[in-house]
Parts: sequence; structure tokens; C-alpha cells
Amino acid sequence: MTSPRGPRATTPRTEILPLTGLRGVLAWWVVLFHFGRDLVPTALLARIAASGHVAVDVFFVLSGYVLARRYAGVDFRRREARRGFWVRRFARVYPLYLGSLVIGFAASAPRSLAELATLKGLVCATLQLGLLNAWSHRAMFAHNWAAWSLSVEGLFYVIAPWLFTRLTVLSRRALIVAVALSWAATFLAPALYTALDPDHLGRPLALGDEVLWGWYLKFFPLQRIPEFVAGAAAAIYVGADARLAHPLVAVASSTGLLVLATSGIVPFAYLHSGVLVPLVVTLIVALDHQCSSWLAAWPTVALGHASYATYIFHVPLFLLFARFEPAAWESGLLVVAYAALLAVLALAVRAGLEEPCRRLVVRRLAVRVASTRRAS
Repeated sequence: MTSPRGPRATTPRTEILPLTGLRGVLAWWVVLFHFGRDLVPTALLARIAASGHVAVDVFFVLSGYVLARRYAGVDFRRREARRGFWVRRFARVYPLYLGSLVIGFAASAPRSLAELATLKGLVCATLQLGLLNAWSHRAMFAHNWAAWSLSVEGLFYVIAPWLFTRLTVLSRRALIVAVALSWAATFLAPALYTALDPDHLGRPLALGDEVLWGWYLKFFPLQRIPEFVAGAAAAIYVGADARLAHPLVAVASSTGLLVLATSGIVPFAYLHSGVLVPLVVTLIVALDHQCSSWLAAWPTVALGHASYATYIFHVPLFLLFARFEPAAWESGLLVVAYAALLAVLALAVRAGLEEPCRRLVVRRLAVRVASTRRAS
């Protein structure tokens, strides 16, 4: 459906099953990257595992796409609509995020308790509790080094109402330009890093380099905005048009994504936010409406439903697990056992904690917002 000023994305409330399944695959790719890349039996699997950081970039584009498909038709000029969106997003991510910090804190106790007695520790804890951990290297990796991406998502949620309002009035040609400009913008940070070499490496950034400006290149929230914008613009362009989805396009784009991520053709600095965006957008668009895809089958969808719990808990739970069994860092058998335990726990957390907490928080915050509005 098109408005006089441009296309207006539909906002279906039904779930896009293949994209839910994709979330599950991505979450487990990250788990493999963190704990399995040195333990897999073949060189090909090792290269795939070592490229698992790319899954987070796909998540960011996917986040923009899915949220725009659902919310782009909402009139965010109304304060109530903006508040409702932010309440639902907060309820969706924060309870489990807070739980992951508690587990990570327990895994590093008593050192974590001692850190709270220092100014540095208090600042770090404040940044973490405020979902600002990716804005400072002092808090990027404390207690849960995968949680930096939630800080990025938090920024996306803040700007989403403004962004969707502006994208929905663009013409289809302008939306294509928006995707292209977003892709171009993702090259800026890695190009500057490569040219300036602020960490004085004297060579290109590589996997395993733990250097200050390399952390900001990979994890700082502002430079991730173009990925979210690209996903949102693509969703509004596509709307509910199933003709743009095709299985062969999905196969070609996913194959190209894996080849570029694993071959070493693309410099490591650019893999985090640049050259793969067109392939990611193409893959997501191609998967939309493909309800016959294996990604839409119930086992994959179940993993997708539990993907957030899998992702946000996989690091702190492993740290707790490894505290009692230090050999877990080097034992493939123990990592497999941990992965099985994580899968079961994530499914249980999704059903017994994540959804009930989300409903409770939405209900409580909605009542509070309504009371504040009446009082004013």
C-alpha cells in the first residue's frame, strides 16, 4: 500500500517464522564463536566458528527489519505511542539482561564485590545497569562480555520512533538510496581506523587483537546505527510484498555471506559493520514470507524464541560453569555438555521467566504511565 508521499509498510502482528528461526541460528553461531572455535574438528568448521562475530551484525540489521515491519505504521508523533513502544522494548530485554549481570557478578565473586568498593567499579556498575556498557571500554566486558550488543540495541530503541516516522514517508527510490547510504556509512569507522592505526599495530586489525581503539571500532554504539537503518529501510520498502522473497536468493545470499566471512578476502576491521550489509539485507528480505523454509520449522522456531535467553546468558553461565569445572575452557566434551544444558535452560527461561516477566513489566509500566498522564 502506498501513501501519496511514499510507501507505507504494513505492520502485521503475526510472527515472521523464518526470521525467528534465523535468530536461533545466529544465537548459536555466537555461542560457537565464543566457546567452540578452537575445539571444532575440521578447518572449515573452525573458519565458520571464527566468523561468528558476524552474527551480531546480522542481528542488528534484522532488528531494524523486524521492528520496522511491525511498528512502521504506528503514528509515533503521539506521545502514548512512543511510550508504549519503549515500555514494550524495555520489558522485552531488561529483565533477562539484569539476570545475566547477576549471574556474571556471582561467577566472578568475591572479586566483583571488592570492585564495587572502588569508584571505577561503581562507574562500571552504573553504566551496566543503565545499558550504557558499550559506550565505555571500562564497562564493555565486565561480567557479561556479550552484553555490549544490548547497549547498542538500547540506542536503536531510543531512535526507532523518530527513524520509522521519517522512513515511512520516503518514496521507494528514496528508500533504496537510504539503504545504499547506510551501507556506505558503515565503511567510515573501519576506514578511519585502518588509515590512522590509533593502536599502533603496524598491520591490519586481526581476530584476537585486544586493543583499546579496536574495541571502540567493534563495539561503540553510534557506528552501528547504519545497520539498523538499512534493515528498517529495507523492511519499509518490502512491506508485505511476498514477490521479493525467493529460496534461491536466500541460498545465494547466505552462501555469499559465509564465503566473505570465512575466506579472509574482507579485512577483519570491515567485517564488523561494513561490506556484508547488502548480503544481510538480501538474505532477510528473501527469507521473509518463506513459511516452508526449514527456518520456519518448529524446532528452529523454538530455538529462535529462546534466542535472546541463549545469547544473553551464554557467557555468564559458562563463566559460572567454568568456575566449578575449569577444564571446560579446553574440553570439547564439556563444551558440548554445556551447550546442551544452555539449550534446555534457554527454552525453560523463555517459557517460565522471559514471557511472564515481559507481561508483568508491560502491565506495571503501562499502569504507571497511565497514572502519570492522568495526574498531569
